[in-house]
Amino acid sequence: MKNKILFFIVSCLLNLAVGLFGTFLYFQSEENNMELSHKQGILFIKGCQVENTNVIVYKDYAILPFLKILSAFDYKIQWISDTEVNITNSHGAYILNIKEKTLLEENPILYNFNLLIPPPGSIHYYCEVKDKEILIDQSTVVVIMKLMNKNIKISSDFDNAIVSVTERENFIQTFEH
Repeated sequence: MKNKILFFIVSCLLNLAVGLFGTFLYFQSEENNMELSHKQGILFIKGCQVENTNVIVYKDYAILPFLKILSAFDYKIQWISDTEVNITNSHGAYILNIKEKTLLEENPILYNFNLLIPPPGSIHYYCEVKDKEILIDQSTVVVIMKLMNKNIKISSDFDNAIVSVTERENFIQTFEH
């Protein structure tokens, strides 16, 4: 009986080790493939090409300049120091601290949390500060914009290295009786 229990424990540990090693190899190869397969991209916001952007397009996502996107969607960007930015529009006011990588609502109704967090279930999370711009992965940009009351759609075309950001129409379907 002792031998069966010992055999069971050893086989479980062996399966666990093989599984963890396989997962490690998978993620290592994914990281290497991601780093190798990217292109400098061209950004279009609301149909207009945006010049001087640090857009990087990968096979299934893109890294985008967040402040340029906000500006294009009528958010007022006001630098109050080298590290802090006031962001306002008709829906609210926010404070972005690029050093701490935080985006907080200025007067929260219920609670305040950092909007620069990865969305649940997101595979890619990227947040970097470069030349007074904050570069964020497209999934996180969509979620942040939604939390800031702007519904957008981002389409990435890896083959042509083009990223398009458009406003998604909010509509309520009505039924007549």
